[in-house]
Amino acid sequence: MEKRISDYITTALRDTRTTRRFYDDGAIMLREESTLLVGMLIGLGAIDFSFCLKGEVMDGKVPAVIDYTPYLKFTQSYDYLSEEEERGSMGSSTSEDSSPEHPYLPLVTDEDSWYNKWRKMEQKFRIVYAQKGYLEELVRLRESQLKDLEAENKRLKLRLEEAVVQNQLEKRELEGVILELQEQL
Repeated sequence: MEKRISDYITTALRDTRTTRRFYDDGAIMLREESTLLVGMLIGLGAIDFSFCLKGEVMDGKVPAVIDYTPYLKFTQSYDYLSEEEERGSMGSSTSEDSSPEHPYLPLVTDEDSWYNKWRKMEQKFRIVYAQKGYLEELVRLRESQLKDLEAENKRLKLRLEEAVVQNQLEKRELEGVILELQEQL
């Protein structure tokens, strides 16, 4: 979902000692071709994957969707500043003895720190926006599944009612046959 597998593999390849611990000799992760693998994995970031190889979805009747909600991050952090806190921290940033009012809010004074903070916030926004899109898609899928199940439920109720009526007719016919047979006896 994050489309960062090439980054993870690159990080693993940089730590050769750990990589050698987990892979046997001759594995592609320990050979020179591993850099080619990383290059190929970058292209996978353009493709959305959703494979589910378990249970009922193998017959193709149910749309194959993997529920990623357990893997989504829902955290609250103090990495942002409100406008009032920004003004307050910028006004007090000239004295070096000043301490932030909130223990988790660092005083940021140089431009690079503000830029890095902005980049982190933008990255978090993109992640949250992607998660929002995924959750909306999941809601639409569940709603369509609910509509399909409701329609099937109505169809089955009608069949059940028809079966009950048919059984009552057959019961009356059989009672009539039983009465005729008792009269004959």
